Amino acid sequence: KTAFLTFFVLIFISLSQVQAQPDGAALFKAQCAQCHSLGENKIIGPGLKNVHTRRDEAWLISWTKNSQAMIKAGDPAAVKLFEDYNKVAMPSFALTDDEIKAIFAYVKAEPTSMLVSTFYTFAREFLK
Repeated sequence: KTAFLTFFVLIFISLSQVQAQPDGAALFKAQCAQCHSLGENKIIGPGLKNVHTRRDEAWLISWTKNSQAMIKAGDPAAVKLFEDYNKVAMPSFALTDDEIKAIFAYVKAEPTSMLVSTFYTFAREFLK
């Protein structure tokens, strides 16, 4: 009986310490989609397809939080982006590191889920 109670107390404590993970899709749609695509096409800023292969996570977090500070500090990649996109400044975002990581996790995963969704739609139509 004591072991059973101890087990449930430990489960409760463990679950109470788990925090909700940020929703990368919702954050992307609310904060990023006005200027960035999930593909390669330019809207106002660059398309974000495979951005994780071009920049490391620390750089992406810094850029998202305050691109202008990176430009002023002379970061070569930041300066080049600023120049390449007609010196249009990306606004700073008051997002947590975890929220930014969730956005880029969504960006990284989305092409796969879009492909699966397209295949599913095609298969459903084909099998009618």
